[in-house]
Amino acid sequence: MDAETWKLVVDISQAAAAIAGGLSAVFAGWAISKASKERKNIHLLNHAKTSLERAFSTLCAETAPGQPPPSNRVAWLTAARLIEEYKTGKSQIKDPLTRQECESHEAHWRHQLYLRLEPLSNSVPEYYGTPRSITSIPPVAAIIIHNFAMWPEGKEDPLKSYEINHGSISEEKAHLKWRALRQYLSFFNQRET
Repeated sequence: MDAETWKLVVDISQAAAAIAGGLSAVFAGWAISKASKERKNIHLLNHAKTSLERAFSTLCAETAPGQPPPSNRVAWLTAARLIEEYKTGKSQIKDPLTRQECESHEAHWRHQLYLRLEPLSNSVPEYYGTPRSITSIPPVAAIIIHNFAMWPEGKEDPLKSYEINHGSISEEKAHLKWRALRQYLSFFNQRET
């Protein structure tokens, strides 16, 4: 090969190396960005979970299951703030799988709060304190916590896809091990017809 051909081969090789280096840098940047987003989503998930755990603990740690939380202004305020902190963290989670995991934790803590707040549905208003008293539970805190404990309006129920029409429930749909359930389904069908 003559000198011009070698020069052309060297120039092409250098251009290819530069392109490969550029592509390598682009892919490295993409990988770093993706890993950073994943770390951020995991951090937000952990923060959200911790916020809900702390909200429940702050409000209900002193009570047994089936008992309402203490009528404690500071506990109610702190729990409400932690629930709002949870909502903020959850809203920043962009990864669908991480968000789904977050909502699973939310469902668990919603139920735990519901169980503790349920006795208040038949309670007296005095539980919350004297209106406008410095020791009473602020209405906004009570609303935030009570609303969090309820199934969100407009949220699709994942069980809806299993809805069974009247008369189509059959005890054969339950495993043989669950005899009492099978009997219940049999009674259910008798009442529907």
